[in-house]
Amino acid sequence: MPAAKPNFGGVASIEISERVAGETPIRRSPLAKDKLPTSPMEGIDTVTDVLPYVARTFGTKPALGYREIVRLVEEEKELKKVVDGKETTVKKTWTYFQLSEYKYISFVELKSIVDDVARGLVDVGVSRADILNIFASTRCVSLVSA
Repeated sequence: MPAAKPNFGGVASIEISERVAGETPIRRSPLAKDKLPTSPMEGIDTVTDVLPYVARTFGTKPALGYREIVRLVEEEKELKKVVDGKETTVKKTWTYFQLSEYKYISFVELKSIVDDVARGLVDVGVSRADILNIFASTRCVSLVSA
């Protein structure tokens, strides 16, 4: 059963300042009526605090989904094209990916992968002072066995 959401009686925001003629009052979420939050929640102060928290909280629930390329499918089609005012037929080859069903890694597995990558970067000498850029293809071209 999902955790109960806080009930604010249908109130999306509350006034936190006095009304001034010609101005609208300052409004905030009922969750931040006393002060503005400085972090999303207690104990999460930096981006690096997020992954241990979600791994503890959500454990083996799916975190990321992916699909592998099972095979490349090539399909040749004839297209009508106008070249110099004359209609011609040209052949064009289209390449499609046949993808697997979605596979998922859990929050715990994701944290383990991130920890492994971090240790690997430290092992090759990357430090906090370094700037790291990762350039990667947006498509995976490795094939898995069917």
